[in-house]
Parts: sequence; structure tokens; C-alpha cells
Amino acid sequence: MIDNSNCFLYELASSYPNSDGSWNADSAAVWDLENGEQRPWTWTSADAAGLPIFPGLIRYDEVAAGQIQHAVRFTLHDSQAAMVPPASHWAANSSNASAAPMGMRLRLKANYDITPFSANVQSS
Repeated sequence: MIDNSNCFLYELASSYPNSDGSWNADSAAVWDLENGEQRPWTWTSADAAGLPIFPGLIRYDEVAAGQIQHAVRFTLHDSQAAMVPPASHWAANSSNASAAPMGMRLRLKANYDITPFSANVQSS
């Protein structure tokens, strides 16, 4: 949830409404969108990496404009017991040394062939 008036982002993990109108959640993270502070080292968040989810989501207006000007967030099936800043937490499910640590950034190699993808995907 975004509070535009006060510039706060509220993210909940495994949340659901109760019959009385209140909510339950496994965890909650509050982000002040004006100060840019990170969560303290070892603190988790709704994504388990200690990072906000919303800034990495691809939004309709970005797709319609044909440009995404930020890192894109995604999840992987396996992760290792490690974190790379700006992540502040890990939630490992793999002992495989090749599994990604939380917070790892990935990019395509410059010579990766994207021609099999549609023109819309290529222009993004």
C-alpha cells in the first residue's frame, strides 16, 4: 500500500483480511519514500531480502511508454544463505553454491541474442 500523502510504502507478507475488517500478516515493512534509507543489516521484509518490492515492479505506464528505467525485480526458485547489498537479509532454501544470493543483480550479456523475442519485449 502506498500512502501518497505522507510518502510511505507499506508491504505485508502473507496477508489476509479478517471478517472484522482488520488484517493479519506474517510480517510487515514500512518504507519512508523520502529518505531512501535501507533496512538495518539482517532485517527482513515482505520479500525476505530486506528490500522493498514495489520499486522493482514493472508498471503498466512504463510498458505503455516503451521504457523501464529501473532494475526489475523477480524471484528465483533457489537462493543461497548469502546477501549482496543493498539486500539486508537472506532466506536460503538451497546449499548449491551456484544459487543466487539475495539482492544479486543480473543483466544480459551484450551479445545475447534477443531476436527470438517479440518487438515489444526487445524495445523494453
